Amino acid sequence: MAKLLIVEDDESQRFLYQEELQEEGHEVVLAKSGKEALKCLERTLFDLIVLDIRMPEMDGIEALGKIASRYKKTPVILHTAYPEYRNQSIASLAGAFIPKSSDLSLLKKTVKDVLEEKNIEEGETKMAEEQKHWQEGMKTHENIVFSCFGGLSNTGITSALASLEAVKELGLEKVAIGCLGALPLEVAPVMGKTKAAKKVVTVDGCPFECSKKITEKAGFKVTKSIVLVRDIGMKKKALHEDIGQNMKGLMDYVSQDEVKRTKELIVKAILED
Repeated sequence: MAKLLIVEDDESQRFLYQEELQEEGHEVVLAKSGKEALKCLERTLFDLIVLDIRMPEMDGIEALGKIASRYKKTPVILHTAYPEYRNQSIASLAGAFIPKSSDLSLLKKTVKDVLEEKNIEEGETKMAEEQKHWQEGMKTHENIVFSCFGGLSNTGITSALASLEAVKELGLEKVAIGCLGALPLEVAPVMGKTKAAKKVVTVDGCPFECSKKITEKAGFKVTKSIVLVRDIGMKKKALHEDIGQNMKGLMDYVSQDEVKRTKELIVKAILED
């Protein structure tokens, strides 16, 4: 759901647009002039502005210039009955220019398209900013653990807890838990830190060995693979089996001894030559 500002001096059209766009799942705020729109923008942020042109007090062209200078990240759709404004240079500051029509399908489609484009651009910007936080050659954790963090069975929970305990014991300079889900997406900081690691250890609860297979598929050599059912003889318990019968609390499915034994295997894998 997006938060939209509709700027339209005609009251009946204003409420019609509000009703139609609310049915699309959006939150809609109304303004009857450019001046009122700027006051709305001072109070809150919007994902998109739909702006009429010919209005009293301050028209859409003047308002567009002020919006573009003050709220550069907020896209504007110029929505007017006067197509000749399309050729004015300032109109290029808008994300889209569409004619008014009794059929609002074009307005709704344009709103959808502009919001999707905005979301893509914001996602790319966030990714670029995230990648700036760490680049190859910067300091990083000496070793990386990728663990099955699945909460659907006792083995997955034990794997997660044991990995955390190993990091607590050895410290974050020595080892950190990598984001397993980032590997198929090739998220640059995670890929770079894994590439720079001296050792890559995977911890899986069951023979599916999801973390090991995902890590290897991403192109990394696994230094040590730990599988709980194999290496500590743990018996896997799928938690759904107890639904509607004798469902316990989460930690009742966890053996602290098995967490400890798994943690010791991880620590040993990190420290051994």
